[in-house]
Amino acid sequence: MHYLAALERGQFEPWISFNLGNVYHALGENESALGMWQSAREAESDSLRFGVHFNTGVLLFEAGRYRDAYQEFVSALRLNPSNVSTKVNVELAFARVQAGENVASLRRDEAPEARGGSPDEAQRILQFIRQREEPRWFAVEDISDQETVRDW
Repeated sequence: MHYLAALERGQFEPWISFNLGNVYHALGENESALGMWQSAREAESDSLRFGVHFNTGVLLFEAGRYRDAYQEFVSALRLNPSNVSTKVNVELAFARVQAGENVASLRRDEAPEARGGSPDEAQRILQFIRQREEPRWFAVEDISDQETVRDW
């Protein structure tokens, strides 16, 4: 209720719309959430626009609209290229599109080939990103057992 009252005052409208969209999404009111996030899309803040694209992608992915979710995650990734969660979600959405789980909803003019890229090219790009990120994530394989260290 406080969000709605603050929204009526006209201050911080994009931020309030974003947060209200989050509340609607948590309550399962997906259309209302999309409407609130839509009104926050034109915000000046890159972090707010990132949140809008990311959350919209999550909602669309949950709804089975994988191609639309993929586009939202790509838009979020353009705003914050170092976000690992977004990279993972781009790959998941792309894999679902490639698997053809939503083939009935795809139109020919939305196919990757129509945008100038092939599915193989997109897969190569994702593989390249994965290879670039992999060295950052590693496990320590050899943990020496130090007898002088005691756990109190």
